[in-house]
Amino acid sequence: MTLDELRALIAVLDTGSFQAAAARLACPRPTVRRRVAALEQSASVALLERTPTGATPTAAGRRLAARARIVLDEADGLLRVAREADPADAVSGVLSVSLVCGLPPFFLAQLFRVLRGLFPRLRFQVQVSSAPFADAFREADVVAHFGRPPPDLGWVTHEMLQLREWLVASPAYLKARGRPASIADLATHDLLSWSVGGPAVTRWPTLDGLEFRVEPVLVLPDVHALRALAVQGLGVALVPEGEVPDPHIPDNALEPVLPDVVGRVTPLSVSVSPSRAGNARSRAVIEAARVFAERI
Repeated sequence: MTLDELRALIAVLDTGSFQAAAARLACPRPTVRRRVAALEQSASVALLERTPTGATPTAAGRRLAARARIVLDEADGLLRVAREADPADAVSGVLSVSLVCGLPPFFLAQLFRVLRGLFPRLRFQVQVSSAPFADAFREADVVAHFGRPPPDLGWVTHEMLQLREWLVASPAYLKARGRPASIADLATHDLLSWSVGGPAVTRWPTLDGLEFRVEPVLVLPDVHALRALAVQGLGVALVPEGEVPDPHIPDNALEPVLPDVVGRVTPLSVSVSPSRAGNARSRAVIEAARVFAERI
C-alpha cells in the first residue's frame, strides 16, 4: 500500500469517477485504475463498486477512506516540516487561517499589523465561518474559535483570551422596557442571542452552571454585529466580552443586565491540527498572537 494508491482512492470517491479522478491527479485513467486495484489487492476486499456512470464506495471503502484521509494529512504535514528545515525560509509562504465569525474588525486589524511587521514574507489566506472546524478540517493551518475543538479531532489548542458571556442592553432600551430584575423578567423582553453554530439556541447559562429556557427573537453568530444591534436598542443580548475596547462603541453604550446571575466563561482559542503542529509558520504566528493577546 502506497500514498499514491490512497490518493487515487480518495480522488475517485471525491469526484465519483475514474476519469474525473485522473484529471484531478493529472495522471492517465489506467494509472488510477491500477492504483485502486493494487490497493484492493492489498486489502483483500473490494473498495469500490464500478457502475456505468462511475464508482461508489463499498462499506470497506468508506472505512478505509476515512483513515486514509488522516494518513494523507499526516504525510502532507511531514513534507511541510521537511521543506521548512531552513530557518531563513520557515516563516514565509502562505498561512491558511479559518476564523470564527464575529471577531471585532479593529482587533483583527491590529493583530494583522503586528503579524505583518514580524513576518513580512508571510502571506495570509483567511476564511470566516460560524463553524470553522467543519469548513476547514483539511485546509486550514490555524483555526481561531470560541471554546474547545471537537475532542475526536485531536487538535492542539492554545488559549488566547478568557471571554465572559453576559447580558447587555442599551440605556435607552432599559429605560423604555424596564430593567430585568430576575431570570423570569427576561420572558417579557426581546432577547438577542449569540451562537457559534449547531442547534437552535433555546437555553442560556447561569453563573452557577445551570441553564434556563429562552426564546430569542434573533440568533446570530457574529458577536460584533450582535453588540451593534444591542447598542441600537433592539433588545437584551447575550454576548461574550473580553475586556477589549471597541473604538466604534462608546463606553456607556451598553449596560450589564443580571451580571451576577446570567453568563459563563468561554475561551477564545487558536488550534492547529496534529499534522500541522510542527509547522514553523503556524508556531510563529500562534506565539505572536498569544503575546499580542496578553498585551490587550
